[in-house]
Amino acid sequence: MIVSASAGGASEASLSTISALETREWRARLFLAAAVGILVGALLGALIFSASTSDTTATSYLRLTQQADLVAVAGGASQTTPTTQEIQEGYVAGEVAFLSGEGFAQAVGDKLGKSEPATFEVTQNGNTAVVSISSTAPSASEAIRTVGTAVDLYRQHLAQRADEQLRAVLPVLAQWTRDEPGVERREQLRWLRERLELQANPSSMLSVLQPPTANDPSTNQWLVGAVLGALFLGSLFPSILMRRRRRAGRLSSDPEIVDAIDAVLVPAVPLRQPPRHSWGRPQATLARTLWAQLPASAAAPRVVVVLGASESSGSATVAALLGFAAAEEGPARTITLAELDGDELTLPNHGATAVIDVGVLGESRLVSQAIASATDLLVAARLGVDTVAQTLAVRSAAENATLVAVFTHRPWWSRATKPKKRTPPEPAPAEA
Repeated sequence: MIVSASAGGASEASLSTISALETREWRARLFLAAAVGILVGALLGALIFSASTSDTTATSYLRLTQQADLVAVAGGASQTTPTTQEIQEGYVAGEVAFLSGEGFAQAVGDKLGKSEPATFEVTQNGNTAVVSISSTAPSASEAIRTVGTAVDLYRQHLAQRADEQLRAVLPVLAQWTRDEPGVERREQLRWLRERLELQANPSSMLSVLQPPTANDPSTNQWLVGAVLGALFLGSLFPSILMRRRRRAGRLSSDPEIVDAIDAVLVPAVPLRQPPRHSWGRPQATLARTLWAQLPASAAAPRVVVVLGASESSGSATVAALLGFAAAEEGPARTITLAELDGDELTLPNHGATAVIDVGVLGESRLVSQAIASATDLLVAARLGVDTVAQTLAVRSAAENATLVAVFTHRPWWSRATKPKKRTPPEPAPAEA
């Protein structure tokens, strides 16, 4: 049984080294969470905003001019008599009401081959004679077709109005021309007829300032959605990660575990290791560094017991590294407690060093025997994954024994390097 260390607590230098590594990995996790949030948010935002602006609006601008009273002109009224602003506004308001009516909408719908009135909006531009007709549809062609049909029907309606007046006036003028004996007077009547026909032309009453034109769907809508989505999820994902970490009490080498352990081995052990037969200089250096930091022990044979705070702590990796270093100094054997059968733990004979991977507390019924026989007791705790409560459970199981912590971590990426020099193979384990 190991005797409790007199120092009482892990060194600040060791904890600061582990804390720096944990901080870097935590920042990397936050950065990755933010990057994923930005990517997903930008994609979703762009899709949502693009879908919400899929409809297209087509608009045509018209200038309305009040139609001359052809009967009054034929009777001698001046065609150049200016129209007052009030009369013009009243005329435009009446035309807007006509264009906005249910009857005209139904006529446009019938022209389009629909069983229901067409949908469009008619708006007067302030108090001017400019009127806009606009329609929104899933496609630009459909919106343009609706507006174009409305303009054509309105032009036909104006032509019909003028034709009705001409039918009332032209027969009278024709009769006057036939009855007039004077040549000059007949010429005046023919000139009047031509003037009436010219004023009856719908183009004199309706000017198309802009033909039906579809609005260019804003190419910035998807960009706005992408930016908003990226900002939202880019901040939400790291917040969720931090909230989960606080609630779970993840291990972060904080001072709250200082009193639970007696020493810390550095550096932290990366769990992303190559297969055992491919170990080279980096693994050998790490194994020797950890082994050299174990407290000196006069007991023989030496029994190094590694417990994991959880199943993901990597106690097997730590035990394999320590077994590698122990085998370089003499006979050694690495034991996985979960693979043993029977009710009694059998250690190697002839002074061979034993490195025992206990795994998680409760995984084997031989845990108590392994702890009782330990000359060196270690707890493997994974940064950012294991909790303080799990580490304290190992401390409680160790009772008054000296407990050394080995922090582990799993790098999110690692550079694969081919070792230039291979270490000698691990010596064969001593016979039990």
